[in-house]
Order: sequence, then C-alpha cells, then structure tokens
Amino acid sequence: MSNGHDFFRALVNRTLKSIKINVDVKDAKSVHIENDNGVLKANKPFFPFTSQPIKESNFYIDYQEAFAKAWTNITIKWSWKNTPEDFEIWYKGYGNNSINNSYFTAKKEILHKENWVSIGADQGLFEKTEGDATHTGQCVIQINNEGFEVDKTGPVRLSLNKTFLHEEFPKLYAASLIGKTTSTIHLNSANVPVSVSTVSTEGNIPNQPYTPIAENIRFDYTAEETRTISETSSQEVYNHERIKLFHIHPFGQNEEHGYLKERSQKKGIIDVYDSATIKTYLLPKYCDGGELFIGLEDADVLQNIALLVQVFEGSENPEVASFEAQETIQWSVLCDNKWKSLKDDILANSTANFLRSGIIKFTIPREATTENTSLPAGYIWVRAKMHKAYDAVCKVIDIHAQAVLSVFDDQGNELSHLDNGLPAGTISKLITRISQVKGVSQPYTSFDGIPKESDEKYYRRISERLRHKNRAITLWDYEHLILQKFPEIFKVKCLNHTNIPVENDITKDSYVAAGDVTLIVVPDTVNKNVFDIYQPRVSKGLINKIKEYINQLNTLHVSANVINPRYEEIMVGLEVQFYEGYDKIFYSKQLEVDITKFLSPWAFDTNKDIVFGVDLHKSVLIDYMEKLSYVDYLQNIIIKKGGNNMGNVVVPSNPRSILVSAKTHQISTDLTPCKGKNPAINLICQ
Repeated sequence: MSNGHDFFRALVNRTLKSIKINVDVKDAKSVHIENDNGVLKANKPFFPFTSQPIKESNFYIDYQEAFAKAWTNITIKWSWKNTPEDFEIWYKGYGNNSINNSYFTAKKEILHKENWVSIGADQGLFEKTEGDATHTGQCVIQINNEGFEVDKTGPVRLSLNKTFLHEEFPKLYAASLIGKTTSTIHLNSANVPVSVSTVSTEGNIPNQPYTPIAENIRFDYTAEETRTISETSSQEVYNHERIKLFHIHPFGQNEEHGYLKERSQKKGIIDVYDSATIKTYLLPKYCDGGELFIGLEDADVLQNIALLVQVFEGSENPEVASFEAQETIQWSVLCDNKWKSLKDDILANSTANFLRSGIIKFTIPREATTENTSLPAGYIWVRAKMHKAYDAVCKVIDIHAQAVLSVFDDQGNELSHLDNGLPAGTISKLITRISQVKGVSQPYTSFDGIPKESDEKYYRRISERLRHKNRAITLWDYEHLILQKFPEIFKVKCLNHTNIPVENDITKDSYVAAGDVTLIVVPDTVNKNVFDIYQPRVSKGLINKIKEYINQLNTLHVSANVINPRYEEIMVGLEVQFYEGYDKIFYSKQLEVDITKFLSPWAFDTNKDIVFGVDLHKSVLIDYMEKLSYVDYLQNIIIKKGGNNMGNVVVPSNPRSILVSAKTHQISTDLTPCKGKNPAINLICQ
C-alpha cells in the first residue's frame, strides 16, 4: 500500500505533453459481413459470393471499431470448406486448361470518402498461404494504410474477376449424358470473341462447379494515434481532438482537458487559476486532509440553502495541527464536473470549521448543474474540503437541510428546561401554520440555556465583577473571567510573560516574553465528551472562543494565548509477587489498572481534581501498591518519563505540564533472583 501511494504521489503533479495510443488486436470475430444477397452471420459457415457466384459478385467485410481508429495495418483471414485440392483436375471436364489454384481472383477495394479505391493487386482466393498444407484451405487479405484519412474508410470489398462456371455446368452435364461435342466461345473484357474451345463430352461427366463457402472469419488490425497537449487550445480545437483523457474518481469519472476557459462565463469554476493557461494532469489530484460531499436533491439554482451540521463536540483530536487564523474549510459546488468556490455565495457560517455544531447558509449559484459524471447525477453537489488531518475536526452526527435557529422567549414560562436543555423532539409543529412549511422537527436538545442564578452565584459574580471590573489585568482577573463566561471550563492557570508558540515542542517555550500571557485551560470532564479522558483537552472550537473573548478585555499591549496542558506520561515497570492463590494474568492486569488510577485519578473518580505542578515520589507509589490486597511484594521498580529512566522523584518539565499515567505499564511476574544467592544444585539419579 505504501509503495502504491508513493508511486501515486510521484506522478500526481505531472502534466501531460502528449498522449500516444497503440492498438494491436488479434482474432476479432465480431465482424460485419455481407454479400450481394444481404447480411451474413460471421459465426456460421457462409457463402461470401452467394450460392451462385458470377463475375463481379461482391463480398463486404466491415469492422467499425478498427475503421474508426487511425489504423495502420489490417489482416483479414477465413477458412474455406470442401475446396478441391487441385482445381485443374476438378475442372478438367470444362474444356478450360487455364483453370488452376491461382485462377480464381477478386479485385480488392476499400471504401474511402464514399468512393471505392483499389488497395493493391488482385486477391488470389485459393493460393497457398504460409502454414496452409492443403494449398487452398485459407484466404488471407493484408492491407496497409497508404494515406487514408481517419474515420473515413471501410468496409473492404472483394469483387470476383471470373465466374465459377455454374452457368456452364447444365450444358456440359446434359451433353455428357448424350455424348456430344460442345464448343465454347471465350470473350475478352470488351465482350469480343478471342477463342473457341471444343470439348467432347461423350462418357465424361464433369464435376459440379465449386461454390465458395467460408467459416471462421477473423480480423486483425493495428492502430496508432498521437495527441499533443496544448495548454492554450481553444474549446473549438479541443472538441475536435480524437483522444480524450478521463480521470476515474471514487464515485465516478469525468473528462480532464487543457483548453482555455471562457473566464467571463465560467468565472470561479476552477478552484485556482495559476496562470493564463490550464494544465492537463495525468492523475486526479487529491489534497491532504479530506473532502465531504453533500448531495442536495430537488434543489434549484439561486435557492438559499441552510444546512445544520451537528457534530459530536469535543471529539476532535486536540493534539493535531488545527486551523490557523486565516485557514477555513473550503466550500464549493459542482458545475459541469468542475468545482466552483462558494466563498462569495455563503450568507452565514457558524460551524467554526466543524469544531462545533452550527448552520451554514449559502445561495446555489446559477452555474451549478445536476448532470455530472464525477458524482451521481440528479443532485446538486456541495463539497467541504480541508487540508488538515482527518481528526482535526469533530465527528459529524448528522447533516440536516433547511435548518433555522430558534431562541427561547420567556413569557412567564416554567424554566426548569434551562438546566439541561429542552429535550429533542419537544418542538414538533408551528403554533401558526405557514403553508410553505410542510413540517417542523427538533432533532437535538437545545443549547446555551442559562438557568436562573442562585443567590450564592449572584453574590459571587457581583463580587468578582467589582474586583476585575470586566477587565483582564491580573492573573486572577484572567482566570475568573474565563471561569465565569465558560462554565464548561473546570480550571484555568495563567502564566504571565510566557509565550508558547507550539504546544508539543517545549524547546520553543519562553517564560520571559514581555506582553505575552498564556492561559492553560482544563475542561470539565463530568458527563462530558472528551477525546482522551486520561489527558483531557479543551476542543479547538472552544479554545478559539475563549481566546477571542479574553483578548477583548485585556489591553492593546498584551496578547493572550489559550492552550491545553502538556501531559507528560509516566510509565511504571516492576516485578511483582502476588499472594498464593491469586491468578497471575488477571491480577497483572488489575495492578496495571490500579497504577493508572493512582497516576490519573480523575479518569475514574469525578471528585478527583487535575492539579498542576505535582511531583511524583517513587516511595509514595510503592507504598500505594504494597497496600493492595493482592500484592505480596515488589522489586526492580522503575519509573520512565518520555522513555527515560527517572530517579526517586519525577517533576513536571515546566509550569504548563501535568504528570499523567501512560496507557500501559510493564508488569512482570517473573522475578529476578537476588544477587549472591547460592545457586540450586541439580540432583542426578545415581
């Protein structure tokens, strides 16, 4: 798989200069054949010149697949049935001494521009061919293309030069029965007598004239054609190109071309114009990241569309690179198998790059089409494309069309639903019916509801407001402003004069950066969706909202950045002896779970807190494990952080780090013998 991908990446950016196609077809049997009486069946024995062949009887051979190409050579072969081994002996009673295996010939012609053109010397029908032991069993016609235009030739015609003497046989047969001498006058091509032959038929009955019957007709041909790719060809020139390039996509195919578009009519249909020309690529190009295709059924151009994108908020991977300030998911619509940007047609977008649920509203441009081949026809296709890792965005629960946002208007209503949201399905119809609206549904629970404030929370909020005055100046101000505004945040740690440009690279951290404030946020994990419960992180969408909010409350001279904690995994390795009767496999796994609980207690107990700056002492860990009911004793205990063996105390690397448990630990029940112990003596039977 890796080699195939590498090969694809090596070719994907290659542009085409020319395309050359060579075709070599052998033994094609689906040949169209006719004689003067009509169409023949190529898969059955047939009479090429009818059952009563006369001079200028015709046999037609057509194979449209070959004649539609720029053919170079054609070979037509068939086998004769029941041919005499020696035509001279067979026709001995006819008084024509010139008849032999080379006597019967046909003119060889091909139709070119509605005119029959001779293609070489007359074709011998029964002459010996290479590999033909019977001299007469096979007929082979070979044709070379000598200037015939493409797609203007065919079929091939054979026209008999001489009769097979069927018209002579009745007279000769009757004469042989009564014993007569028969004279035959021979005419030339101008119907002028040139000779007279006399045959005595007394007691000499002639053979019946041979009627040509053939079978197993086969058609071989070669073709060659070249197309030079021009990056500035007009559409008219391109339309006359015989060789077209098609790209196969996961859901269909479409034609790839390199002619210059009419910009005034097709503006924006291609994602990016690099220059005045459009290049033709060998392979279809797919960007890193991914694409989401949404098909709209029964949608019309110039119609406003509102799509609700419901995501599983917090399900993105916070550790992968997310969207920068100017980076967004690119929305496009399919127009004649080309993608037109919707940048100028988007009316509203609250999806935050698929980091939170929201509605995107746009107008379908007039260039949008439903009859496309790269995706199933019958739909207007919309595409969302990004250049990030696939898990940089949340998992999508569903996408709904024609969505609107409704807001609760308190008119003395009961307000208990504000605590946990209005349950899905509560709203099912309109109070005042609108004829254009067929129905209303509420597929999800309401959000952003704020319950009535208790007296305790009210006094706390007022007291904090009097202290920070809605301004972020001190560390305390930053932390409490965020906790008040965003209840989904459990803890905030503020680091002043700190700049952390890359979360996963501590070498670039600076703790003496004037004018920079770094805020480390820890999410509330109780009954919340968290990507990794052992290392809880705030979603990128929420981080962006916090950053935007807090930078509006500080001074112009301070820049606040919001990040997740840096979790440093602790891996424990040890050898353990369990009490007698305890299953080693089961309790090895149980011990691993208990170590994880000790190092990351919040993953198992919602009452446990995530604390910054806590050191891990090996002695405390050993004391905890030895008090477990199934552990007898431990030995050779090691603690690793970042793959390095640590000493008796493990400390976080920097103020933004938190020590957490690794996903697995090394538990061994094979004990290492103590050094200096006398080795056991193997007793040997005497």
